[in-house]
Amino acid sequence: LYYPLLFIQIPLRIMAFAWTSGTVADYVRRGKWDQMRTTPNGAELTLRARWISLFYRWRGLFGVIILMRLLLIGLMLYDLTAFQGCYLDLLTVRITPEVAPVVSIVLLSFLMTASLILPFTGTGVDAALGLVVSAVTRGRTAMTLIQAFYVIVRVGLIVLLLAAASDFQN
Repeated sequence: LYYPLLFIQIPLRIMAFAWTSGTVADYVRRGKWDQMRTTPNGAELTLRARWISLFYRWRGLFGVIILMRLLLIGLMLYDLTAFQGCYLDLLTVRITPEVAPVVSIVLLSFLMTASLILPFTGTGVDAALGLVVSAVTRGRTAMTLIQAFYVIVRVGLIVLLLAAASDFQN
């Protein structure tokens, strides 16, 4: 489930950046940006509404991602019952300084919680980055180049990290 989940999340994060990076240009093209900018907190509220609407619009995809992550957590908990319930002790055998079993359980619960929050925070950061680019950049050509650069860097970083993780695992 790990790689299908990864291939669902990569386009989600790229789409979040691309969808929010054209916000200001979209309002300028429709002739509403000056009106939003001159009202008290108008630009701020417009950008926040665009950021929040991303989560509402793609709630189904977020639901699928969370369900898949919950399944992975369930499978991880099932794996912990291996070796007559001593699998967690075997995982923490070579940790220096030595970790008590209670601490390892707490750390494992933190890991599970982080795995459920990560899709929301990562996508939110990408959407916020898109909003910053939208507010700073003028012109369609510059926006397209920035989006292309972002996609290349994002995919390259993911491929690099996957290669490093597979080397580390072996």
